[in-house]
Amino acid sequence: MPIISGNTNISNIYYSGYTISKIYACGGSLVWSETPTGGTKFIATFAGKPNYEVECDGNSVLTTGDTKSATNYEMLTAEIGSCVTEIGDSALLYLTYLTSVTISNSVTRIGNQAFTSCYALTSIDIPSGVTSIGWSAFNNCSGLTSITIPSGVTRISQNVFNGCTSLSSCTFEEDSQLTNISTSAFENCSGLTSIDIPSGVTSIGSYAFRNCSGLTSITVRAETPPTLNLGALANTNTNLKIYVPSASLEAYKSATNWSTYASRIYSL
Repeated sequence: MPIISGNTNISNIYYSGYTISKIYACGGSLVWSETPTGGTKFIATFAGKPNYEVECDGNSVLTTGDTKSATNYEMLTAEIGSCVTEIGDSALLYLTYLTSVTISNSVTRIGNQAFTSCYALTSIDIPSGVTSIGWSAFNNCSGLTSITIPSGVTRISQNVFNGCTSLSSCTFEEDSQLTNISTSAFENCSGLTSIDIPSGVTSIGSYAFRNCSGLTSITVRAETPPTLNLGALANTNTNLKIYVPSASLEAYKSATNWSTYASRIYSL
């Protein structure tokens, strides 16, 4: 099988009529051959199209350069291999047919807008080694039903789950190091019914839970009331109950912005 070098556009290779089983990234160019080197970086399957693989090229970050042509083929599934340590910014942005993703435990960072508007994505297992999830990483993933946040993540960045209307469950791993839930982090998550916020959280950003109309229960484990910013609980369910440590009940009821919900605050 010959090697075709210097072609960086996957779709052009397919359109030229070749039946290609593997594609490798080498020195900034995509080539294909029978002899890959390194571990698999990215495997994708498509509706009515061949699978393709992008091999490690010395760069441990999965980027839009590796995956951008996939939208032309209605990508259905994706597997991210063990040589990847980071899913870069916008790496799988707008892959609207994507239903499932397998991520290697080697990944430690999920970039900004990495999965934005992957509407068909229903579930994803975030590896326990991930310590950073960028802003809008899962924004408008309206099919996403559940998520578990690894213990090493310290911040739920701005708009991470905004518009995830089917999200009904968000779980934090034991020994969570989370300290901050940022602006609009869960805004418009109308399917979310309850959430248990770890004890280390010190700040809940503006509009963090705005328009979470299905939210009926929030448990806040922090002994000291976290800073509750403007509109964090705006337009939530009128039956919302907030559970806090019993020793801190009065502190919550009198704290800035928490006091607005004093009648809904109960001890654990």
